[in-house]
Amino acid sequence: MEDFVKDGHYTVRAELPGVDPEHEVEVSVTDGILTIRADRHEEQVDKTHSEFRYGVFNRRIVLPTETTSRPATTRGSWKSSST
Repeated sequence: MEDFVKDGHYTVRAELPGVDPEHEVEVSVTDGILTIRADRHEEQVDKTHSEFRYGVFNRRIVLPTETTSRPATTRGSWKSSST
């Protein structure tokens, strides 16, 4: 995860492989703290075996003072990286 300021905009980026951002990611801001939480559950079953993967990602970032002292606009975008 990374956070930075560029052109007056505060940006947070998190790469969450195997996580569906539309259904498995929660983003919230409370008392100047940004919280990103993701919960991944994946299961594959075929005739001879089964495999499952799971995990929780939970990060909190204290927002810079200038972002909490004025009205903020929040915008999220999701990119899927295919390699």
